[in-house]
Amino acid sequence: MKGGVIISMLCWIAVSVLRAQPQFTQYRYENGMLSSEGTLRDGKPDGYWKTYYPTGQLKTEGNRKNFLLDSTWNFYSEKGIIQKSISYRDDVRNGLERIFDQEGRCVEEYIYQNNIRSGIAKWYYASGELKKTGYFENNKEEGKATEFERDGRVITLLTYKNGFIYTEEKINRYDSQAKRTGVWRDLYDDGKLRQEGN
Repeated sequence: MKGGVIISMLCWIAVSVLRAQPQFTQYRYENGMLSSEGTLRDGKPDGYWKTYYPTGQLKTEGNRKNFLLDSTWNFYSEKGIIQKSISYRDDVRNGLERIFDQEGRCVEEYIYQNNIRSGIAKWYYASGELKKTGYFENNKEEGKATEFERDGRVITLLTYKNGFIYTEEKINRYDSQAKRTGVWRDLYDDGKLRQEGN
């Protein structure tokens, strides 16, 4: 009787140990194509995971730590082009989020703190040049923002309050004959005025 109990206990311990060990696992769609793959620990996803579209194209990839989303996760279109890249910590967005256009070019960048958009934000032209910089507080644009032309020239100075434009000033513009028009300002990198003229 004692021998049977000991064997049962040893089997239970062995099963428990095996369950605690990370196991690489794959899931499939009904058509046999790979649906997702990664490691399971205690029967739950943990470690690096990938998911796929029914076509076999990569859909998402990223790491889990203690079963929670952790580090950078990438999200792809059905054509395999990256659409978003989001930094996570403890299952919530923390750090940089990048948004890409249909060609995979980065067009927006935001900073998150505990799932709240906060801090500097940047927008880009599809050709890669900086289009706009601004700031967020509690998921809304707040404070000063600056718009740029593709040649790096500042063309609009904005102020936001609670997500709405409070002031807007257009500067450094050309008319239809490519002649300077209106107020022109030369600014230092920190935004302070170097010189101004009409």
